[in-house]
Amino acid sequence: MIKSFFSKIKFFVENRGNEKFERITMLMLLAYSLTLLLVLLYFRVYLLPDQMIFFGMVGAFFIGRSRKFIKDWFPMVLLLFAYEAMRGIVYSIGPLIHFIEPIIAEEALFGGIPTIILQELFFSSGTINWWDLVAGFAYSLHFVVPLFFAYFLWIKNEELYKRFAINLVVVSYAALITFLIFPVAPPWMASQQGYIGEVKQILFEIQEVYPMLFFKTLYVFVNSNPVAAIPSLHSAYPFLIFLFSLKHFGRKAFPVILLPLTIMLSVIYLGEHYVVDVLAGIIYALAVIFFVEKFLFKEFKKDLNVADKKEFV
Repeated sequence: MIKSFFSKIKFFVENRGNEKFERITMLMLLAYSLTLLLVLLYFRVYLLPDQMIFFGMVGAFFIGRSRKFIKDWFPMVLLLFAYEAMRGIVYSIGPLIHFIEPIIAEEALFGGIPTIILQELFFSSGTINWWDLVAGFAYSLHFVVPLFFAYFLWIKNEELYKRFAINLVVVSYAALITFLIFPVAPPWMASQQGYIGEVKQILFEIQEVYPMLFFKTLYVFVNSNPVAAIPSLHSAYPFLIFLFSLKHFGRKAFPVILLPLTIMLSVIYLGEHYVVDVLAGIIYALAVIFFVEKFLFKEFKKDLNVADKKEFV
């Protein structure tokens, strides 16, 4: 068995550089990624970012791009992990938490708190409906989808991957600065403190009925920040994916809008974000992609977009 394994590795190594063979292996890698995701979903295993990098490395090895994977991914992963670590520190040293401002904005815009309205209409405490599961699943895609999208870009076109990676890092650190300067409590926390009516933490109730399985790796020991409501990165990340896809892949990318819309509605319904948090996330994504694409990648050829449209699946 071991001999057979190493003979297969030798076969892959010897065929590196063959254009037809590399196309086949890239399709295999996409199939591998999709199969891995489906298996994890079936067994309700929540994939953490550091585990995703490991599985990505395994896939890259079998198409002869393991060194390239380390070179391209290490800076982004390091910066994002540093962001997550600092996000927890910001909560410890940050200034006074803001409760009132988003509530005033919500009431001015909508005449009430949309989160409370949605929960009164659709949530029954003690009963988990299918839409609760959909919302919970969408919420959990926060960090998974951007990394899967980045991996897809890296397989298809490394230059596009670099563009997206920089956008992702910039929007993360722009949000981090905001969390430090203006920490805002989410609806569930405002409810606990008596600022607004009852808001259920639906995620906790879902967790009790459908517990997720966690592999405790380094990532889970990083501190979280419960007052990182504005901007909503749950909204900024998927909307950034949509904007990036639309810019580089054209009209074929329009269905991608379903991703941010689903996640945005979910975080509002679950009581994790106000609508104004979501709107702020959209604004941050728009501002960052404009800045990065306009200034940081000014030297790239415009023809790159046309070439990449042909490769989009």
